[in-house]
Amino acid sequence: MSERATMSRAQRKNTHTILLISTLILIMFFTFVVRETFEVRHVGSRGLMLIPFRELYSLFTAPNHSFYFWQIVLNILLFIPFGFMLSCYLYTYHRSQHLFLSILLSGLFVSVSVELLQYITSRGYTEIDDVINNTVGSMIGWLAYDRMLKAVKRNR
Repeated sequence: MSERATMSRAQRKNTHTILLISTLILIMFFTFVVRETFEVRHVGSRGLMLIPFRELYSLFTAPNHSFYFWQIVLNILLFIPFGFMLSCYLYTYHRSQHLFLSILLSGLFVSVSVELLQYITSRGYTEIDDVINNTVGSMIGWLAYDRMLKAVKRNR
């Protein structure tokens, strides 16, 4: 491989790494800065909700169902770029045979880490539903990348 091709690959890897790290920074920014700006919570207010699918149930039964709808949708949307960029990175540079499992576990790990940080810093509620929805978002990002990759291969 020529030096030019090697540099190009190294530059692409650096770009992918920067984009992946940027998605993690954005997740933290939206979780700890933007959301805290719009929600009436005070530092020191800490909550823990470990009942799975409570938000989904409330979506259909609570009078303010739009609140739960947006909680679910925004948590999913927050992690789609992470799942997409991690898929791109792992596929391109590690040729991961278990891309699905890698994205699933990484999405789960990052989400649990964010929720633990929220709990430790008393900056919001720690909810199992957020972990589930964030992990679903990561998997949607993987699915989008997988479909895009198959379409590109088919058109070559």
